[in-house]
Amino acid sequence: MENKKSQFVKFEYFLNAIHYCIYLEQVWSGKKFEVIVRFLYKPMFALPLKSEFKEKMKKRLNGQDKEIENIKYGEKYGLSIGMSHYLFGYFYSSYPAFISFLLGGIALKTDPYLNPLLSITILALPIVLCYVPAYKAVFSNDKYLKYFKQFKKEDHQWRKTWRVRTIAFCLGSVFATILGIVVMWGILLI
Repeated sequence: MENKKSQFVKFEYFLNAIHYCIYLEQVWSGKKFEVIVRFLYKPMFALPLKSEFKEKMKKRLNGQDKEIENIKYGEKYGLSIGMSHYLFGYFYSSYPAFISFLLGGIALKTDPYLNPLLSITILALPIVLCYVPAYKAVFSNDKYLKYFKQFKKEDHQWRKTWRVRTIAFCLGSVFATILGIVVMWGILLI
């Protein structure tokens, strides 16, 4: 029993570290996008506008408005964390999608006139069943926030190592999806 709990803790740590690195990349890309926006907005300040409006815009563009910063990069409700949740779910779900495509290929090979509802169920069931442990490990009771506090204390080497692992995880998920589609078509064509 203790061994299973230990394995789940490692699984939980792994998934939360991946999620954290995806979040960091979202924040990084958001800040790079802001640089471009600031550059494009500079000519606007030459226009004859009210000084209050100019000051407000400068404050927002320079990241001095904490409310706007929280909307963009907040760890609980920000745009970056929302996109991180989405991307994490996509990349994680791509691994069981391989099984879904495999089962879908077998089911369609067995019965080419399979009920569409049954086809969707065959494709969705492995993804849903495999996503439940990930949801429990990362999102239930906002567990990721606890891990984010822990990960912020880690050094540069830790971030570099986990960044490489995150890239491998994401590329592996894309590869798993493509391979699943190829296997499904292979089954259908045999």
